[in-house]
Amino acid sequence: MPVIHVVDDDRAVRESLNALLTNNGFTVQTYARGSDFLSVLDTDIEAGCIILDHQLPDTTGLALLGRVTRRSSMPVIMATGHADIRLAVEAMKAGAADFIEKPIAAPELLRRLGAVIAKAPAPDQAEAFDGLTAREREVLDQLMLGRTAKEMARALNISPRTAEAHRRRVMQKTKAENLSHLVRIAMRAGLDPAAP
Repeated sequence: MPVIHVVDDDRAVRESLNALLTNNGFTVQTYARGSDFLSVLDTDIEAGCIILDHQLPDTTGLALLGRVTRRSSMPVIMATGHADIRLAVEAMKAGAADFIEKPIAAPELLRRLGAVIAKAPAPDQAEAFDGLTAREREVLDQLMLGRTAKEMARALNISPRTAEAHRRRVMQKTKAENLSHLVRIAMRAGLDPAAP
């Protein structure tokens, strides 16, 4: 289960979310200020999902959201007790994965949290794609377009044997079980094949 990072200045909210999420199998880290969270964001913080309150004592949630999304790929759920359409739109434009109005019923929060986590690339998968060479990324693009080894070879001006060797390395590095799994995790990581 991913770690849930709760950034909220209200101690009661932090404690209730900690209890709810812990009881549902999550590991939870809580922060009372935006600066507290930013101070650990670039360290060995465990990847997961962020629940971010809009009203913080040292910054706004929107301002913090912008800084977080520039430094991390973790999905962010913006939470506020004073929601309005403009704020929701701004949060989504700034990169929030979801926007919730407090208080929110526990089952609904867990449902929406699960949906956000399911859409997020797993950290090891994202890192695996980052580790592909330029040629392997070209082969990945070809695989996502449904090309055979011969078609890839023609498109990339390499031999079919070389294309197949690159395909094997892509599968190994990404730990994909098969081609459909590879395409699924690539799409979840936000990768789109290059235009044919």
